[in-house]
Amino acid sequence: MKPIVAVFNSNLVNRQGSMFPVKALESILEQGWNDPHPSNIGHDTHRPMGYSETLALHLQPSLARLIGRIWQAENEKDGAEVERLVQHIHAERIAEAAPEKCERLRGLLSGHLSADAVVRVPSCVAFQDDGLARRAFPAIFAKADKDGLIPLKNLEPVLPGVYKHGDLLLFAHQYFRRSLSRFNTLNEPFLERFQELAENKKLDLRIALDESLVGLAETLLRTIELQYWWGPKFTDELPQISLGVTKHGNTEFERVFNGVSRTEFWWYEQNERTFECEEVLEYPSLGISRGHFGCRFVHSIIDSKTDHSKHLDGAVRMYNEDAMLTRIDVDIMHAGRRSEYTKLWRVDEELDVPTWKALISDYFRDNHLVGEYFGGKEKNDAGTRPRTLQLDSTTASVVDFAPCTMARGDGVRIAISYHPIAASLSGKRVIEPANELEGPDGSRSCVEECTVDLVKLLRRRGETIEWPANTIRVAFEDFVFGLPLIAHCESDAVDAAQRTQDAIAEYCVALSRNGDDRMLGYHLGVRFADRDVIFSFAGHVRDLDDWFHSKCSLCLRIEKQSVNGPAQQSRNCPGFFQLPAMCPHWRTCSKSAAHFH
Repeated sequence: MKPIVAVFNSNLVNRQGSMFPVKALESILEQGWNDPHPSNIGHDTHRPMGYSETLALHLQPSLARLIGRIWQAENEKDGAEVERLVQHIHAERIAEAAPEKCERLRGLLSGHLSADAVVRVPSCVAFQDDGLARRAFPAIFAKADKDGLIPLKNLEPVLPGVYKHGDLLLFAHQYFRRSLSRFNTLNEPFLERFQELAENKKLDLRIALDESLVGLAETLLRTIELQYWWGPKFTDELPQISLGVTKHGNTEFERVFNGVSRTEFWWYEQNERTFECEEVLEYPSLGISRGHFGCRFVHSIIDSKTDHSKHLDGAVRMYNEDAMLTRIDVDIMHAGRRSEYTKLWRVDEELDVPTWKALISDYFRDNHLVGEYFGGKEKNDAGTRPRTLQLDSTTASVVDFAPCTMARGDGVRIAISYHPIAASLSGKRVIEPANELEGPDGSRSCVEECTVDLVKLLRRRGETIEWPANTIRVAFEDFVFGLPLIAHCESDAVDAAQRTQDAIAEYCVALSRNGDDRMLGYHLGVRFADRDVIFSFAGHVRDLDDWFHSKCSLCLRIEKQSVNGPAQQSRNCPGFFQLPAMCPHWRTCSKSAAHFH
């Protein structure tokens, strides 16, 4: 497995206009540090490329980052391991569904469930059973047109593509999901825009529902998908495009990422100007099978008098393997009707051009070729699209990506990470070297010479500290002091760590008063009942001194209890430890790191 370290999230406002406070980021760290989850290509649960784990919460002035690691599969053995994890996660999610909620839903659906009904959790507790929704809501499906579409005005939306009826939920058709699978999220960008059109009473809006899925309304939660869908901005005019077919092909990266080989656009005259658009898939729709390809398709009729759409609908054309091979070799104009056709939505009456373009673009979520064809422009496109920073050893240094020193005024950095209990560590206060030096007699553990100063300070305070055997001291002639991990493993680990922190604060005072222009980094390990927690700190010694003694400082206060998520209460802080960052202007205060709220 190939490891990739990445920033998973931060407390900044994201492109969806939401933000995760530090407390929420810590909750994510708590959930993922010892429980890996599949990492999927394009948020498609049928296309796992590895698994991910959370590593640490990194705090600095005005910014908090959740750091994680993705393990990318590199061979068939890795792929099989990832597949087993995916199956385990699916089974675990279903097993976690509250039994009393399942029984309540079963009671509400009494008389409608067959022996084949199974529990599903598509953002709520639900039952999947062929034809279940039709049996449970006959009055709603009685209003379906010849294509099976339900008037949107007859549905009560609670989330995009989720509709409430009494205590139960209906869902938009499963083909609105990636890989046409109920294990994936609904196409929220499209379904939200489609629902907003209901405010225009002149429009006739219809949608296909999932006939086999019914959920319990009280268990509904919204899934947050942080992939950014950069729907382009469109102009108000439909260009006078020549009749015929236009093909837009994907790059190799995009073909892998969204599974689309190319997208075809066809304008023709059939009494009126008509538009069709279809994507040609690179990979099968695994929510159906490994031998079926569900290609999204759009059809529209343009009013000759207004040059606006008077009819627009979206569908999925389903091809088996043989039909898909034939489809690849021809364009949309010559493909014919050789697929199984499922209509999913339609809009009748006049649509303005920007809405028409945006609706089509959102329907083809993840497929950027549609916006490209329509001439959409995204502001600051280079900064919007995801990109990978490459470290070229011949022209760049790691310092360009991760600074190795800090100047005065840069503030204090803190990292918190959780680890399984280390059987090799024990004792009240133990130095754990992280580095080794290779010599004539083999490798030996080493620590920086400044560690001796901390040992002296602790012993002067009456504290004990274990110096590991066969460890040598090394002095570097630079402006960075790095203390090794000081681990605290006994029943009073919390108090012992606080006393170590106090000694380091005294050390910073001495360095600061001496006028030392240097950076200090150190690590405190604290053993709790179910894990070891490491707190890492870095900053210029004067910033650290200010931080320890500022009015907004409460220093590090670790609760005397096991860590199992945030603690109950730590004085006036709801986190399980307190950081010196409690002033109301912490976001801009250079003396503060980051607030744990």
